[in-house]
Amino acid sequence: MKNNPTLWFYKKLKSNGQCLIYNGIFSDAITSKILKLYESDIESHGESTKIKKRVIFLLAECFQNIIRHGSQSMDDPFNTLDRGFFLAWNYSGKYFLVSGNSIDNKNVDRLKSQLEQVNKLEKDELDALHKQIISEGELSTKGGAGLGLIEMVRKSGQKLLFRFEKFNNDFSLFYNQVVLKSEIEGSIANENIGIYFAIELHKKMVDETILMLQKHDFSRESILPILNIIENNIICDKHGLDSIEKVYHVLVELLLNISKHSYCDNKLKTGIFSLSKKTGKYEISAGNLIEKNKIEFLKKHLDTLNMLSKDDLKNLYVQKLKYVKVHKKPDSGIGLIEVARLQTEKIKYSFDDYENNVVFFTINVIV
Repeated sequence: MKNNPTLWFYKKLKSNGQCLIYNGIFSDAITSKILKLYESDIESHGESTKIKKRVIFLLAECFQNIIRHGSQSMDDPFNTLDRGFFLAWNYSGKYFLVSGNSIDNKNVDRLKSQLEQVNKLEKDELDALHKQIISEGELSTKGGAGLGLIEMVRKSGQKLLFRFEKFNNDFSLFYNQVVLKSEIEGSIANENIGIYFAIELHKKMVDETILMLQKHDFSRESILPILNIIENNIICDKHGLDSIEKVYHVLVELLLNISKHSYCDNKLKTGIFSLSKKTGKYEISAGNLIEKNKIEFLKKHLDTLNMLSKDDLKNLYVQKLKYVKVHKKPDSGIGLIEVARLQTEKIKYSFDDYENNVVFFTINVIV
């Protein structure tokens, strides 16, 4: 694959800890699932209960800002403005939480003034303003009275970083970042890098029509929360349950494939996956490092699957199931057979040179 967004994102995130990115429609139902998903990320990182609660609280405030303050445009045919964006990034001993949403250009100066006002205040002044707004409600006229902004600064102990990127003559994209220091030691990070890094990733996601992307340690125990959020919330398809179930089953197999075959680095089986929607179809992409000695088997197996008809794939799948039942041991190729049965086009794959004795293996499936 000449254009390999999965590899692009992996390289960007390689040394930057765990990362979860979502680019789509936000609602209370969706955000509750995303919160549970990222909570499992924090727990796997070994974070304290205190920090975990603060991260989840700050994420919830980010989501509420997106839902409460996002603007919409009737002349935006690709619904770019009708979407929110968030990035949760555990990097160098800090949690970078970035949210993005559209805002009417006539409200930019006012919001910028609010943010600058909040950033100038010390802790006791923030506490006083918090009490004042609860009783009088003077900071914002569009719901929430600006309490979300104040709470972010109070809970994180850090100033807010923000950017306004012009979208057109009527709307801008508003990005807001809050940083929370972890109790787990890490090297010193430049806090300004987070928001610019997030904007770069967001633009790439929009270009590639990616709805969700996660870089993570995909051990078996971490897969279930990911599948729950995708099955219950992110996939919303007018074609019905059949399309949703196919996406779900393909994703199960691809994540299990990472869990089984990914190169183990520092006891982690790190991989990346993304879910996109292009020309009315879903594209699931997964990538991970593998040893070079696995290339021949995978290439041969995938080429064989791409040549088989649907009936041949069904027969091969049944044959492999019988083998597993008789010999009572797993067959290493059965998952990819299931993927081939569900896809609507030939499976695309690539092996890209990475470093030393490993390559980056990418597999793309369209359903």
